[in-house]
Amino acid sequence: MEMQAVQPSSNWATKPHPQFFSHSPAVTIAEDFERRLPRPTHRFNLPPKPVDGNVRRRIAALKRCRLFNENDPVTVKRAETREELEAAYRLVHQCYVEAGYIDPHPSGMRVRIFEVLPETATFIAVENGSVIGTMSLIVDSPLGLPMEESYGEELNALRRRGRKIAEVSGLAVAKGSRNLGILVRLCRYTTLFAIGIGVEDLCIGVSPEHAPFFKEVHLFETMGEVRSYSSTKYDPVVALRLDLNTFPALCRAAYAGVDADANYYVFLYRPESVELPSNPRHFSPMNSTMLRYFLVEKTDVLRRADAHARKYLQDCYPHINFNAMLNGASQDSTIVRWTSPLQKIAPGQHEAHLPLASVWTQRAACPIGWETTTA
Repeated sequence: MEMQAVQPSSNWATKPHPQFFSHSPAVTIAEDFERRLPRPTHRFNLPPKPVDGNVRRRIAALKRCRLFNENDPVTVKRAETREELEAAYRLVHQCYVEAGYIDPHPSGMRVRIFEVLPETATFIAVENGSVIGTMSLIVDSPLGLPMEESYGEELNALRRRGRKIAEVSGLAVAKGSRNLGILVRLCRYTTLFAIGIGVEDLCIGVSPEHAPFFKEVHLFETMGEVRSYSSTKYDPVVALRLDLNTFPALCRAAYAGVDADANYYVFLYRPESVELPSNPRHFSPMNSTMLRYFLVEKTDVLRRADAHARKYLQDCYPHINFNAMLNGASQDSTIVRWTSPLQKIAPGQHEAHLPLASVWTQRAACPIGWETTTA
């Protein structure tokens, strides 16, 4: 079948994005979708075919979301401050403990090493100043993905094909706000952000009762059968995957002819912009203060991390002395920096403002031309 280029609307992001291409399954979905829509009696005067139950439920559910409400009180954004991140981690902890997915933690937060990696973005749904929903995007790294333990074989199959993969994780909605609209808004923002940074496959492990939404509304496909997400606590999930290279064309075909107030494709490309990072490989808002707070002061994530994880974390943040942080050094811990007569460190200037090559840890020797300064 001849490939047909599809140029999607450009108002979904702050910068241009590549063309997407349709393929044979897209035509099949479009034809099947058209066949299932109610039609007038044709020339043989036969009764129309009934609408598929899944399609009917999908349209009805999306209509209830009021996706195009002009006075929508919910705003979706990327969490950038410590307060926003902490609210998201506390919401995940509360929801997952209530559901029995995890055991309570003294901090009241669910924080893993994946949350602080440079290519992890946490998105929040905010209403009246309160975080009522959250979802994280974790891009594949040398540490793998959180679902690696249960679906490593399936993920490795994508890696062997050279695909850039990421996992949707940390999904939670506050008890008083649990409606499909919050989930749809978070999925929209996460999907467009992932496309904008070049992710090709979105993977997620969801409970079997929530899988129909991701498959029927968001067009995910099954990647792996039901397994426990954790080896320490039984948490049954099914692995799903969304091919982002073909998703725009598939979504347009699947929602062809659907009323505007229930058309997810139209909602996907609504004028509301998705803010993309200037650096697609390092967009985490974490700094030394945040890392200390979440990894050492509030949790023992850094202390429990193995040597491989610590080394990778140090490689990601070469200007931060994790050994000193782990050993209880004060926030104003001493580091060693190169300071020539022509390059003096201004008062209040932090190591993050200096070239990475000029930043050393306390373990480095202090040859001539190096002097000790305080962060």
